[in-house]
Parts: sequence; C-alpha cells; structure tokens
Amino acid sequence: MALQSQKRRRRRRSSARVVAQPVRVSRGRRRFKFHLTEVLASIGILVATLALVALVWIIGSSAIQTQRTAARAQINATLGNQSLVLADEIRREMLGVEQSLRIIKQAFQADPAHFDMPAWKEQMSALTDVTQDVFIADAQHIVQHDIHPQSVGLGVGARLGNEVGEVTTQGNGDETLLIGPTMQKLQSREHLSYLMVRLDRPGWIVGATYRTGALTRLYAGASLGLQGMTALVNTRLGRILAVVGPAAADPNYDIAGSPMYREMQSRPAGTWVGASAPDEVRRIHAFRAVPDRDLSVVVAVDEADAMQFAEAWAEGARSVGWAAVLVIVLAAALALRALWTFRGKQRLREALDRERAVVARTQLELSDARGRLERRTGQLQALLGIVDEGVLALDADLRAMEWNRRFPLLFGLPADLLQPGLPLDAILRVQAQGGAFGPLQDIEAEVAQRVAQLRTPTGTTPMRYTAAAGKALRVLTARSGDGGLVLMVREATLQEQVFVGAELGEPPPGQEAPLVAGSV
Repeated sequence: MALQSQKRRRRRRSSARVVAQPVRVSRGRRRFKFHLTEVLASIGILVATLALVALVWIIGSSAIQTQRTAARAQINATLGNQSLVLADEIRREMLGVEQSLRIIKQAFQADPAHFDMPAWKEQMSALTDVTQDVFIADAQHIVQHDIHPQSVGLGVGARLGNEVGEVTTQGNGDETLLIGPTMQKLQSREHLSYLMVRLDRPGWIVGATYRTGALTRLYAGASLGLQGMTALVNTRLGRILAVVGPAAADPNYDIAGSPMYREMQSRPAGTWVGASAPDEVRRIHAFRAVPDRDLSVVVAVDEADAMQFAEAWAEGARSVGWAAVLVIVLAAALALRALWTFRGKQRLREALDRERAVVARTQLELSDARGRLERRTGQLQALLGIVDEGVLALDADLRAMEWNRRFPLLFGLPADLLQPGLPLDAILRVQAQGGAFGPLQDIEAEVAQRVAQLRTPTGTTPMRYTAAAGKALRVLTARSGDGGLVLMVREATLQEQVFVGAELGEPPPGQEAPLVAGSV
C-alpha cells in the first residue's frame, strides 16, 4: 500500500509539470518584452549618471584651477612688491654708504695729518645705522684709521675676528667696490659685505661693512613662512652675497650654474617657481635687480606653505565633488534597484511568507527543545541532589561549573567557597593553606601533585584520594566531550579502601604512611 501511494504521488507531480509548461512559455515571452524595456531604461540611467559625474568633475576642476591661479597670482604680486621695496631700500642704503665714504675720502685727502675718524662717527649717524665699521686702509690692507680705535693696525679681514673667505669684487667705474660675502657670526650666518672707495693714494681705500639688514627686516616682517628666504645675489659673478632664512644654515654661495640664476639672467625682474639655489628647496621666487648695480634681491616662500590655503580649498572642493558623485551614484543605484525589483516584489512577498512559516516552525521546535532541555535539567538536578556521591563538573581549564550539595561536604570545603569559574588549584590551595592536608613544606608542589592526580582520567577504575583531615575518598573521573572533567566523589569504606588499594598495587590503609607534602 505504501508503494502504491508513492507511485500515485509521483504521477500527480509529473502530470502537474506537464500542465505547467505552456504557462511558463507564455510568461517567458511577456517577461522578455519587459526585460528589454528594463535594459533600455537602465542604459538611459547609466548614461545620465555618467554625464552628471563628468559635469561635476569638469566644474570642480575648473573651480580648483581658478582658485589656484588666483592664489598664485596673489602670491606673485605680494612677493613682487616685497622684492621691489627690498631692492629700493638696498639701493638707498648703499647709496647713502657710498656718499658717506666719498665725504670721508674728501676729508682725508684734504688733511690726512689731522683726520679724526671717531669724530666723523658722531657726524654721520645715518652711516652707522647700516654699518658696523668704517675704516681707511693702506695698500697692504692694514687699517690706519677706524671708528673703533682698537682695530687700527689690523688687517681688513682680521679686524673682524675672522678670515675673509673667497672675495668677490664689484666696481662702478673703478670707483666703488663691493667685496663679499663675509660672515661675522658663522653659526647665525650674519653676512657682512665691504663697500669700499679707492683713495688717490695708490692702493689706499676707505671702506665700510654693509650689514644687509634690510634682508633680515623684510624676512622678519613679511611672513614668509618657516621655509622662506631673502637673498642678495651678485648677478655678474653668480654668487650669493647674503641670505636670510633656513637656507642660510649651509648655503651654496656659487649659483652660477643653477636654474634660478639663469632665470634671473634672462630678465631683470619677475617670478619663478623651482628649487632655490642655496638649499634646493622648491619655492616661489620673486627677484628684482637693484638699480645701477650688478645686484639682485630674491624674496621666496615655500611653494607648499604658500599654496596651503589653495590646496586646502581644492581638497574641500574634491570632497564636495566626491560627495556629489556619491549622491548621483546612489540615486542611480536606487533607480536601477527600483526598476529591476518592481516585477519581483510579489515573488519576494511569497518568499518572505515562506520564510516566516519556516521561522515560526523553527521557533516552535526551539521552544519545544528548550522545554525538553529544562525538564531534563530539572531531572538531572533532582538526581544529583539525592545521590550520596559528590559531583563536580569542571571545564577544559579545570574551573568549577556545576556541583551538587554533597561535594563540598565530602571534600571538606566551606559552603561559600565554591563559585562558578573557581579554578581547581585555587580550591586545593585554600585547603592546603588552612592545614587540611597537615603540615606541608611546599604548598605549591602539594597543590600541583593533587591537581595532577585528580585530572588523570581513570575511566571505571576508582581512585583513592586523601582529602581534608585525612579523609579517604573514592573518586571516579571522566572526560566530557568539550574537554572538561567530571569528578564523582564518595567517602570510601574500609573494605573499599582495601579493595581499591589492592587493585592499584597500594598497601592496605593501616600500612601506608599518612599523606604529607609531596605525596598524594
């Protein structure tokens, strides 16, 4: 009968499949027409999405480029104005020094015997604002007159307390000489240059040390940043006469072969972006020639520092662009999802209904299993509560999980000592420290030995264990499936002690020594 019923069910299924085939074919045709429409609509959505994304990036890139161009133009204009001011100030300072030197020249040549240099220092206070020293030297470059009397008799270089390095000269009709660079303070790179005028006596000169303070003042007040630089360049020889800023730490004075110098040679004033000749740091430079001299001033800022605001703005614009692209893509994805899931909503509802039925059935089964488990647990607890043996269940790390009321009584433990998660060695250590095992020399060794004895699987073979106060226990151990350990303990009778000891090859209880440290 069972076989016949199975055959009938198979026939009904096969017949149902045969009847359903024409329906599937007709539905497939209608679905194909609708799919073609969906494909065309999806292509339209994708094309519109790509167009919007391209438009966002075109507008964003244009705005970023405009912002960068405006920022660079502003930086170039600021640096250009600063270089113009600096070049004019250096021209005026040098012109003032030259005029003062010519006055001193005329006064010395008019009456060399009665010439008094310290007196001229009081009369030319403007000269001493930009110079540290004014002197007259003979043909051997020995100072004969100086505003500092202690420098008379010294060499032109030695009187500064250092040696003049490689000297470059720059003349204006063989009348005015510029000699430099010289550093009075090497560590702080305080540059000094000599401005000299020849006297009528052969080889004699009247000169002054030019401190190029304008560079320092501009660097301090122009907010050029941490990597900014101001410099005075000899455009005829391709040498830096003075430099202020981080580039002064170890500058390259000879810049004749550098791109920066070639750019300065191409025109008297302008801006240029590239590696600075003194230290190879990429900067935005503005340079301008000092009128009537083969000198040029350079004002530069670190490109990364100067363009930081523009780059931050560009980064923000990119973030906005990415956010707009994300919104467009999400909108397109939502539109595609709505388009492609419209026809599947009904199937999704049916699938959800089936899943709900499965979940409800599973919940019923789970509730039934939970009820059976609770009943089994109650039965097990009742069973453990009425047995005479003490039972302790330990996990894989030998920590207490479950026990019945008999276990702490048999094992000689306080009722409040056992707690879930308490290690087995901690239980034994408390007993050993309380003197339950008698006087011990090494408590830890005793605890380790007892743990090793209790965790040894014995199967159905009983194990005699000496508990607190010399109580003899009969212990059976068993491993659980998760690696835990179950101890079943009862107090051994005299006959059981003799029987178990004989099986284990141990002497009778009356002949064995009491349990002390190091023995179990």
